[in-house]
Amino acid sequence: MRKIKYGIFLQILAVFLVLVFCWDQKLYAAVTLSVSPDEGGNSLRFGRVDTFSSVDKEVRIRVTGSEGNQYQVFQRMMAPLVNEKGESLDRSVILTGGLLGSNARGSLYIQDVEQLGFSDQQVYSSDQAGTADSFVLLYRVDPSAISATGSFQGQLLYTVRPIGGSSFDEVVLTLTLDAGGDLKIEAQGPDGSDRVRLTTAERHIQDSAFSVSFSSNIGGSKIRIYQEVESLPRDELLQPVEEGLVQYLALGGENGDIQQASSAALRPGRELLYESTATHDTVDVFFSVNADVVQEYKAGDYEGSIRYIIESRNGEQTVDCVLALNVASVFELNVEYPQEGMSFRGALESDPPQVREVQVTVKSNLGKPYVINQLIQAPLTNEKGVEFSHEFFTMKEEVLDGDGHIPHDDFSPVGIGEVPLYVSDDQGSSAELKISYRMKPYHFMQAGSYKLQVVYSLGAI
Repeated sequence: MRKIKYGIFLQILAVFLVLVFCWDQKLYAAVTLSVSPDEGGNSLRFGRVDTFSSVDKEVRIRVTGSEGNQYQVFQRMMAPLVNEKGESLDRSVILTGGLLGSNARGSLYIQDVEQLGFSDQQVYSSDQAGTADSFVLLYRVDPSAISATGSFQGQLLYTVRPIGGSSFDEVVLTLTLDAGGDLKIEAQGPDGSDRVRLTTAERHIQDSAFSVSFSSNIGGSKIRIYQEVESLPRDELLQPVEEGLVQYLALGGENGDIQQASSAALRPGRELLYESTATHDTVDVFFSVNADVVQEYKAGDYEGSIRYIIESRNGEQTVDCVLALNVASVFELNVEYPQEGMSFRGALESDPPQVREVQVTVKSNLGKPYVINQLIQAPLTNEKGVEFSHEFFTMKEEVLDGDGHIPHDDFSPVGIGEVPLYVSDDQGSSAELKISYRMKPYHFMQAGSYKLQVVYSLGAI
């Protein structure tokens, strides 16, 4: 019985000595480690992280020593980031770096931002004397490495070890972050609204763009963006413009595939513009007016509607765009005179008839009839002021393009004053004329060089 009691006593004594030794080792440890996140507590909380960026977090590391030995500080992921479903994120999701100048004595080994791994990563080494010091480490989430959604939690282990010593100290820090699961859609026109405005008022046809962006596509879900033209631009009578007047071109999509190689005519219906599995991207749809086609359209305001459908595994999201087109008023008269002007040089009785041709072009989209007038204030005369006989100075008009009417389809004497040359159709369509002036020498005419001044004008009826 005494032997049993003595054995139990020895066992209790052994346990007591082990506990004392362990307590003594901790109490008189050569180095002590302190880890303090800027936000306090014993956890590093990133909060909600989107697919573009995350806020850098800082952690202050403090080391105190008592044996005068040089020491080193290490860090590593102790446990991976795991969400409530048991899904884990790759180790590359957490990036780390050191804040230069935050230490006073030793050497900060980690300076550039790099991935935080599961093996020991040396971040600091003290001076030879093992002087107490502190420094700051930075942590960041790489959004592109997030492959799942939910609330994630992991553990980060810090260790300090004296070189050549047996003691060490460790601190565990909890890491948390929330990865959003809702696909974010943003869309806007050039001025931040839901409208794209096209106008022909400028010298060059102006282009405008409508941008569609998505973000937080966590997990590589297939994203498709469609353009659906609900109505082409319409006038005040709700008459739509023809296909081909408005052109569009999709650009951007650096992280995906644009389904369009060149500009195309805007037409009713749905068309696929883009698809990708990227976490975020932007597609810009540029609109322009076909300068050749718009000349046939009446001045005024036209308005249409376009819908963009963003399709993902969670369904469809839509954004609407109003396409406003302003066709500016055009009422222009252009005249091309012959190279020698309205002069007939070296005219003799024996010379053949001389003809001078003038090209007159009218561009109008007012939708109202108009008239082209000719104004001649003085007759054809030579350098001596001798008038050429009006019977032998004639003119005629020829319609090259247009549906209007002309008073002289054959050569007739040129009249003095203002006379109409062309009356447009009721719609005031654009037109192009060729006016021919013929001087035919006659008996007893005065020789010389004859000149004439002609003015053309354009007026609405």
